[in-house]
Amino acid sequence: MRCIMFLLILFRSLPAATDSFGMDDHFDRDLSWGVGGYGDDDVRQAIAMMATAGVKWYRGGTTWQAVEPVKGAIDKTALQRLDLIHAEFQAHGMRQYYTLGSQPHWASSAPDSADYWAYPPAHLADWATYVSFMAQRFKGKITYWEIWNEPDWVFWKGSMQQYVEYLTVAYLALKQADPNNQVLIGGFAGNGVNGLDPKTPGSKDRALQQLYEAGGKPYFDIMSIHGFVGAPNQMEDKIAACYSEMAKYGDASKRLWITELGYSTFGNAPSALMDQAVRVRSVYSALMMHPRVDKVFWYNFRCRSYDDNYTNNLGMVNIDFSPRPAYDTLKAITGGQTVRLAPFRAGSAPERKVGFEWGERDPGSRQAWQRSALGRVFPANAQSGILAWKSSDPVGGMSARSR
Repeated sequence: MRCIMFLLILFRSLPAATDSFGMDDHFDRDLSWGVGGYGDDDVRQAIAMMATAGVKWYRGGTTWQAVEPVKGAIDKTALQRLDLIHAEFQAHGMRQYYTLGSQPHWASSAPDSADYWAYPPAHLADWATYVSFMAQRFKGKITYWEIWNEPDWVFWKGSMQQYVEYLTVAYLALKQADPNNQVLIGGFAGNGVNGLDPKTPGSKDRALQQLYEAGGKPYFDIMSIHGFVGAPNQMEDKIAACYSEMAKYGDASKRLWITELGYSTFGNAPSALMDQAVRVRSVYSALMMHPRVDKVFWYNFRCRSYDDNYTNNLGMVNIDFSPRPAYDTLKAITGGQTVRLAPFRAGSAPERKVGFEWGERDPGSRQAWQRSALGRVFPANAQSGILAWKSSDPVGGMSARSR
């Protein structure tokens, strides 16, 4: 008889969640964005699910072009959405911080470009006015602020010298509004030393070195980097390279946040959902315990659409909010539970799964597990996918085996 070996991954219990684990998403994007946008009730549902899963922090915010589309004219609807988001997080005992940036047409130094928002502002005084407004508007509510996003990548069309000028203006405005404000550098797509992809225009090598040499050291409190990598040790290598560069400039005492970390199920490989759940476990076992890492943010909470695009399939829940194995894994781990995941494929008999056998003495065990909080088949009622269950669940007539 042919022997088929199946992988059983045991997620051992870890301490209950601290305030070190956060989540990314774009709750500021309303339904005008189309599929992937958030209505008010969607925001409430998403935040409630985050809280249930043990998430303590949220990275989000808004854009300059959304808040001030016309010079001096503030969009009250955009602020009302931010107020709703803040109220919901506060009600669940969670914290959030804002990213600032994305120039409106009128403020951009390249207003006729399709990427006008990515170019430095024509006048830094306009930028200072906007940052001061946001700092005063959310004083006492938001005390952590990230200036731009991935300045070493295609999202910043200026030089690192120009980014330092942009960062400096924001830092001074935020500190003037509230000395307790903490400023994060815009999260590097690479490690600050090597660009993310040398073949891509806009990918910047030695971005961190350029930042320090342009005088940026005094104008941020927390280092921030991103990582969409295949294994924890790859992320650890990025952290080591970043800290090595920081140490060269006498800046290694600053905290480091990983403000984007994710794994996409793009491609719909049979193991994709399990692989994503494994990466969630890896975050806890390696990066959450890394001596130099203060916080880790998963990008992102919800898938953006039903297509097979890489970015749209990074979520822990589907666009209809149905949970993926990654979500249930996070929820179980933050609750101190042990989680097991294993692949399955339908056998010739209805009651059998290759690698698992549903016992004849308890034919209802499969249905019972599919109804439980974690014991479910992904996707539901499919012929192949992932079976997940808590070790504390009664096993009924089910036994794991290789054959």
